[in-house]
Amino acid sequence: MQFLFWQNMLSIHQSALISALADDHKVLLVAEHTMDADRIGTGWSVPDMGKALVIISPSEEEADKILDDYRDAVHVFSGINAYPLIYRQFKRACKQGCFILNYLETYKYLGFSGRLRCLKYTLLRLRYGRYIKGILATGNTAVQAYQAAGYHKDRIFDWGYFTEIPVTECHNFSGKNKEVSSLPDIVYVGRLDHRKRILSLVQTLKKMTGFFNKLYVIGSGPLKNELNALINSENFRSNGELSIEYCGTMENKQVQSFIANCDILVLPSVYDGWGAVVNEALIQGTPVVCSEDCGASTLLKDKWRGETFSWKKKTTCTMFSKSNCFMGKCVMSCASVSIHGHSIIFPEKKPPHILLKL
Repeated sequence: MQFLFWQNMLSIHQSALISALADDHKVLLVAEHTMDADRIGTGWSVPDMGKALVIISPSEEEADKILDDYRDAVHVFSGINAYPLIYRQFKRACKQGCFILNYLETYKYLGFSGRLRCLKYTLLRLRYGRYIKGILATGNTAVQAYQAAGYHKDRIFDWGYFTEIPVTECHNFSGKNKEVSSLPDIVYVGRLDHRKRILSLVQTLKKMTGFFNKLYVIGSGPLKNELNALINSENFRSNGELSIEYCGTMENKQVQSFIANCDILVLPSVYDGWGAVVNEALIQGTPVVCSEDCGASTLLKDKWRGETFSWKKKTTCTMFSKSNCFMGKCVMSCASVSIHGHSIIFPEKKPPHILLKL
């Protein structure tokens, strides 16, 4: 079987899936560009796509020939009309009757602006829905969003983004930092912007003195200076030491080691199409406290993996403090053994069955 992936850039969130498929099938990946400077600036590196053939920045004529040559392949498009090259080839694939899957992230469909977004996807469904064989929706929130736009539930698959098992060795999960403090060390990894709610996270944790030892913030973004000012102005100190530390950006291997050494990863986004850092934490055996508005929250159905919370509720701070993760009830030794079989959908590099059966 042949697979043709159309992406705006080489996605580290799809590399594990693509390389797994390429072990047993012919896989071609076409991307508009390798990776944007913003991603590289936050510590991303170009992913290894395994045995897949990768083509970067083809001309329109080259892209047309690729589609014609692979007309009988399974075409997997990242989005529908978000990127020029992908949208152009998506429309051509529809006209040629190709087998089409769309890899789609969630969108907020509630409220006035949400209804407008829902209308947009409803119009796309009316125009192209009959050509789409399946929607690979990133998490349960995305499943609900595309059902709201009228896509039939049988065409929507509860999907996600998948990450490789890190090269770095996992640490002794049952003894993380306990020689230093009985309170949990927390880590946040991501962009410092309003969508990620990093400032709200810091302000919330300020009210939770006595529930955690230290918060480490890894990443960069437009709120970097404001974050540092907030930390300093609020005087986040415990026994004379800062209880919140900004660590800047790091290479991915360093980030993985940091996650493995901390007790909890927090992802407080008000919206996140997925949140691959959740995968990375679970692989390391580190439980996660995650906003329900992140696609990856679907991975936290088992309590020993972590918990979700909602920014919509006024009791967010109370929910944080009463979380099983903060109360020390997540069984770390259990997580370190069990998560490896569940946080990746193909634990032995076997591609997801649904791609082969559609």
